Amino acid sequence: MMQSVYRILQKTKILNQFAIWRLLQFLWCYLRFGASLYTLLAWAARRYSSQTALVANGSSLSFLQLLTLVNQTAQHLQDLGLKPRQRVGLACES
Repeated sequence: MMQSVYRILQKTKILNQFAIWRLLQFLWCYLRFGASLYTLLAWAARRYSSQTALVANGSSLSFLQLLTLVNQTAQHLQDLGLKPRQRVGLACES
C-alpha cells in the first residue's frame, strides 16, 4: 500500500522524494499507533533518533532513548496490572 501511495505522490511532483519519504514514515506511525503523543514520539524517534529530545538536570535524552524509556515505563505499568487506555497520573518537577 505504501509503495502505491509513494508512486501517486511522486507523480504529482508536489513533494520531492525526501518529503514523500518523511510523510510516509509519519503515516506509518499514525496507522500503527493512532493519533496520540506516542505517535509523534515514535515518528520523531525514527526521523531524529540521535538528536536531543529532552534536557533536564544537566542530562539529556535522544528521541530514541526517550521512546525506549516510554516503552519500558508502559511495560512496567502493564506488569503492575494497568490495562491499555487506563489513565495514570504523573508528578513532575517544574
